[in-house]
Amino acid sequence: MKNITKAVLTTAVTASICAFNISAAAADEIQPGRYAPTSSENAKMFHNRGSFTCYGNGAAYCQSFEGRKFTPEEKELIEGGPVLADLQIIKDENTGEYSVAGRVFIIRNCELATGKIVERDGKYEYNDTFVKCQKNDNGSISCPFIDPMDEEIKAPHAIFTFSQNSPKKIAVAAKVVPEAAELFNSGCFEMIDESIYDYETDEEYEHTMYLSAKLDFLEADGDLNMKWKALTKAQKDKLLPAQRKWIKEKDEKCGAVTMKGSKKELTVMYKCQADMTREKATELFVDE
Repeated sequence: MKNITKAVLTTAVTASICAFNISAAAADEIQPGRYAPTSSENAKMFHNRGSFTCYGNGAAYCQSFEGRKFTPEEKELIEGGPVLADLQIIKDENTGEYSVAGRVFIIRNCELATGKIVERDGKYEYNDTFVKCQKNDNGSISCPFIDPMDEEIKAPHAIFTFSQNSPKKIAVAAKVVPEAAELFNSGCFEMIDESIYDYETDEEYEHTMYLSAKLDFLEADGDLNMKWKALTKAQKDKLLPAQRKWIKEKDEKCGAVTMKGSKKELTVMYKCQADMTREKATELFVDE
């Protein structure tokens, strides 16, 4: 697949966009906004891309959660599912053109996004990029997505078509560009094809990000505690002074987990706490 040129793929994508047309229930134009597949028929299997999921991180990721109690909402996020996604759709009111940014993560071996993965401060993050979509006669829009892990090919690998299902829902259909088919498992798009995405308000998105950051911290903290308990008494005695100093420094930098604040403030705090906790776990126990 690496030997496919950008020109070939670009030509194929253009042809695919023009040829690909799903049957929409209505010819309504797409309502701009943020969408995530959070309440389709398989509601528990779908969450927006920033939400926490043990499933998406691998079966062993949340072993430290055993014995903990969670709210039904938190439990649903923890159980997760094979598809995580989140999309932002905007429309230029002057030209009528649509653009989309986002990522779709499918059963761990199929990822498509509008932007590449980039490294920032030693961490890999998605560079959310808005790409232009083609408006179809039936009111739907067809938008190109790439494999964000592909380091050589920048041309799109698949076309996602969105049609307005109802005022607050869009239907999604996916089609791989033929030349890129070998990149993806044949079952990847069966799970996303024609699923329903719900419109997300800013408040709903903020709440999900808050819960996700909290769960991410709890997982990291639980993992650290498991490793600490596995140490011998001599090892604990040796590490305890440094560990206490680190806890104080962590709370000073991030804010204590008992702090009060807005959901945005708590989300930042939990993310910081989780990052520092994982870093310390590696530092303390990698050679123990």
